[in-house]
Amino acid sequence: MMGIDGCKQGYMLAIIQNQRLIIKVEKSLESIHDYNDLILIDVPIGCPSSTNEQRPEPLIRKLVQGRASSVFNVPALQTLNAQSYEEANHINRDILKKGLSKQSFHIIPIIREVNDFVLKHPHLNIHESFPELIFERLQGKPCTYSKHNPLGKQERIDCLVHHFTWLKEDLEHALNSFPQYYHLDIIDATSLACAAFLIHHQGATYIPKDFYQNRQGLDMKIMIFNS
Repeated sequence: MMGIDGCKQGYMLAIIQNQRLIIKVEKSLESIHDYNDLILIDVPIGCPSSTNEQRPEPLIRKLVQGRASSVFNVPALQTLNAQSYEEANHINRDILKKGLSKQSFHIIPIIREVNDFVLKHPHLNIHESFPELIFERLQGKPCTYSKHNPLGKQERIDCLVHHFTWLKEDLEHALNSFPQYYHLDIIDATSLACAAFLIHHQGATYIPKDFYQNRQGLDMKIMIFNS
């Protein structure tokens, strides 16, 4: 099982194999084009091209109250080739009737790359998920602190180690081996891999259950394990 988060040098991969955690960075997703197990990724899959194509973000915000600010609006499909923030913001207002945050604009390149990759490799079992929702499901409540707060970082590490005691040594080794600016990516990718592990054993559910497809035929849903 694999969890993927975007990071400074490309993609942070967390792989669970025989109850061992493997952490590595890849510049491109093409390195996993032949991976044959479940992959969860914290990058939007399926951008809406009209207000009729509903994304799951409004539902996710309700589930992670207190951490709802971590759930950003996904840009319109038509913004993915915009050359500037001003152009993307104008397109988004025209298509989705709301502005585009600069945070959303800055991740357009990785959204475009991930969506192109998913379309190119339809055989892959790759789905969108969301770390803050994973921690909410594991703990029974949203995290108390932001992950950017040292207390929040430790809260998430403790949650993972509590529920998956066998990954403690490998996770600590990764956090000690990688520069600190990778640590949140490691934690998020690990949470995604752990969610994939639970889906393998407990089954999956989708948010929303009745999800939409976008114009490209991509499902706009969040995959999470059954509680």
